[in-house]
Amino acid sequence: MDKSSQHSQQEQCSAKKSTANLLSVDEYEELSKLLALGTDPDIAALKLGIQPNTVKEYTKRQKKAQRNSEKISRLKADPMAAINNTTITCLVCGQEFKVLTANHLATHGHTGKSYKKTFGYAPDVALMSREQLKKQENRDQRLNWANPACRPDVTKDQILTLREQGCKVDAISAELGISRSLIYRRLKEV
Repeated sequence: MDKSSQHSQQEQCSAKKSTANLLSVDEYEELSKLLALGTDPDIAALKLGIQPNTVKEYTKRQKKAQRNSEKISRLKADPMAAINNTTITCLVCGQEFKVLTANHLATHGHTGKSYKKTFGYAPDVALMSREQLKKQENRDQRLNWANPACRPDVTKDQILTLREQGCKVDAISAELGISRSLIYRRLKEV
C-alpha cells in the first residue's frame, strides 16, 4: 500500500470517527455508498431516516478531509513549503503549529530525526516557523550561548545560595545569565 492511499484511509477513518456521534457504523457506510453513487444528500437522508443536517455535516467533514489530504500531498512534494513565517504544517496530520514539538511528533510515531528523514528535511532544519526560529536565534545571540566559551561557569553552590535566598528559577536565570535548563542540570549534579 503506498503512502497516499494509506493517508487517504487515515482521513476516511478520521472522518468516520468525527461523525461517530452522529451516525452508527452501518449508517455511515450506507451513507458513504449512497453519496458515492451520486445520490442527492436530502434523498440519502430520507432513505436512511436521518436528519439532513447530519448528511450536510458528514459531507462538510469529508470535503475538509479531502482538502487537507490535497494540502498534505502538495507539501510532501516540497517539504520546505510546510515552513512559513508564522507556522509549520505537520506533514502527517496537516495541523499547523509554531513549533513541531517532540510530543506532537510522538503521536505519529516519529522523533524529530525520523520525521526529518521521512519527509526529506536536512538534519539541520529546525522544525519551527521562521518567526519562532528568529526569536530563538535572537535569544541565543543576546545570551551568546552559541559560543561555549562565553557561557558563564556557574556552580551548583551558586544556584543553591540563590535558592536559599528565596529566588525562583527565572530570577536565578536572569541573575546568572544562564538558561533554566542549565540550572536544572546543575541542580541534578551530585
